[in-house]
Amino acid sequence: MLLDTIIDSKNKIAIVRELSNHENWEYTISELAKETRIHRVRVSGTIKYLADMGVIKIKTKGKIKLISINKENYLVKNIIINLFEKEKNLAFEIADDIVRNMNKERIISVILFGSAIKKDFRFNSDIDLMILYDKKINNKRIERIIEEYNKKGLLISYDSLDIKEFKKFLKEKEPSIVTLIKDNKVVYGKKILELI
Repeated sequence: MLLDTIIDSKNKIAIVRELSNHENWEYTISELAKETRIHRVRVSGTIKYLADMGVIKIKTKGKIKLISINKENYLVKNIIINLFEKEKNLAFEIADDIVRNMNKERIISVILFGSAIKKDFRFNSDIDLMILYDKKINNKRIERIIEEYNKKGLLISYDSLDIKEFKKFLKEKEPSIVTLIKDNKVVYGKKILELI
């Protein structure tokens, strides 16, 4: 299978993912090494292979090599870019679906946090949600929705907090709440800054 030879190692996957996620950019080897956290020497060898396969383009500008995804390649255009786009949006799509199926009457915010919103989110990463409410909510309904996703091989976890508890933990600088404040994506309701 052609796809097997293109993305058969972590280095190839990381490089193709980075280039696919920024399909209109050109990277130097140093920039690509930094973004993928792969040593420059390995990046050099890998990009040569990927260019030979037609997956990426390498342009030379003076002494600098500029690397970009080859959007003209049929496999890249129709499969690879779509695959990594789906991967990038997976957590948001799932969180949106969970919110659509919830009774939102008492919910103030549903917040995505953790690896789900970071650059290193992958299909096997867990999806963390924080649900903030003003009056007691029915966690059993939320648990049923999440359990359905967990049965499908996705690891979803959630915490639910009364807004008063949330503010108390924030005031006490509870580490997980402080982290959530710094790095989050609200998928429903009020933004964090509106709550503090």
